[in-house]
Amino acid sequence: MSNRTIKIGSNCQRHMEKYEGTTEVNYVAFSKLTAQKVAISRMDTELTERLNIYTVAHLWNISTEAPEQFMDENEYHNYLIDNSKNAYELARLWKQAKADAESWTCKESMIAESLPAFPKKCFERWCDKNWLKDISKKWFNDKGIELDVVVEMMSQNNGIEISIDECIEFVMKYKPDAYKNPKRLEQETIEKRFKEIAGFSIKDYYADHLIKSNEFYTVSICDQAPF
Repeated sequence: MSNRTIKIGSNCQRHMEKYEGTTEVNYVAFSKLTAQKVAISRMDTELTERLNIYTVAHLWNISTEAPEQFMDENEYHNYLIDNSKNAYELARLWKQAKADAESWTCKESMIAESLPAFPKKCFERWCDKNWLKDISKKWFNDKGIELDVVVEMMSQNNGIEISIDECIEFVMKYKPDAYKNPKRLEQETIEKRFKEIAGFSIKDYYADHLIKSNEFYTVSICDQAPF
């Protein structure tokens, strides 16, 4: 067992002395939460000044209206992404897009997650050699597993048939690690829009703060309604 000691800062030591039974892990969690609270306060101040509102909890009351009377849900969703200037709306859209991106499943995403570099001769066997100039060299490794073997393993592991042609099409379309599913692209678009509106990048904890502030406020108002 190592006799190596871990040095802790004076703030951590004082915290543990003040709150009996706490540990360094508790202090780290406490410090992170405190830092987030400070950041949230700063972000709220910047956002309210930029949007000229009294508090971020009022954002629910200035929702973006649909430009057309008969716009369906999907059309309105896309309209909000492109046009909303409401940070709360964008935060909700971002959280949903993030969740959808993480759970997204399609053949391209399966190939992106499972296809390793393979011998160049496999590409030459199933495709026109003239296309090699347009393919990232990172896809090829002469010591890699043969493409037909990889494809068979991918199909078995994913429970859906994936063909060699589909893998060839994928490497022609994307560089390694370059594929992003549609919801990931949507998430990144919302991130850009949010930064344009707020002046800072969206974070999970701040998105949660905006949603909680506005949805709690909405529920409170409804609960007090005289009917």
